[in-house]
Amino acid sequence: MKNKVKLLYALCFTAIVGCKTGDDLYISPNNPLDGNLPSMLTAAEVNTFQNVEGDLSRMSSILVQHSVGLNAQYSDVQNYRITQGDFDNVWIGLYTNTMYNLKLMIDKAKITETKSPYYEGIAKVMMALNISLATDLWGDVPYSEAFQWTTGNKTPKLDSQQDVYTSIDKLLADAITDLSVAEDENYYLPAEDDLIFKGDVEKWMKAAYTLRARFLNRTSSKQAGTEAKVLDYLKKGISSNDENMIAPHDENSQNQWGLFRLREEVIWGEQYIC
Repeated sequence: MKNKVKLLYALCFTAIVGCKTGDDLYISPNNPLDGNLPSMLTAAEVNTFQNVEGDLSRMSSILVQHSVGLNAQYSDVQNYRITQGDFDNVWIGLYTNTMYNLKLMIDKAKITETKSPYYEGIAKVMMALNISLATDLWGDVPYSEAFQWTTGNKTPKLDSQQDVYTSIDKLLADAITDLSVAEDENYYLPAEDDLIFKGDVEKWMKAAYTLRARFLNRTSSKQAGTEAKVLDYLKKGISSNDENMIAPHDENSQNQWGLFRLREEVIWGEQYIC
């Protein structure tokens, strides 16, 4: 009888120590908690395409009467039946899905062991592009205190549009510096994971200069003496169609404007970003 009790005790003890407990039981190897820079870049670019081509551009087009909303939610936009909640998805698309991940990408590119200034520079160009969409549409928007919800700041202040444009110019200036370093200073080098320029950092720099010219020109009436800078940036910016900053699409990858359907004709082809 004692031997049976000992055997039962040994089996129970083995079962207890053999059981694995903790959160690691719920971590799927197919759903990693952390991405590398190449995968983050591709995701950020696809999200940016969505922001440029999706609801923000369609609703804006309707409101300025470039397009007409004839069906479903776009019929409501056409007739100004718009509520605050109608913009929840696009706001989340800009801030949570795109810009927060770009911040993570910028921070990861700074890590000494995997320092990659090219990825940091590209992320800053895309951050400037996305925050520009937000301020162009809403005016004063969160930026300097944005992306701090993990540390408890869930009510970031609204930065003035002028301050946002100043931040955009600094982002682009820093991006140009990052993209100007030698290739061997990068742990990762962008290539096919870069859907826009396939890792061509010279084209990224030209896009950054063109964006600096665009945004500085918008604020030139508020800042005297900026005309010369605008012209200088344009000289260093995009100068041919081969250098255009575009979202690539083909017959297997439909431009999202195609889903909007103008006169029942589906639109294909590349979407200009810059």
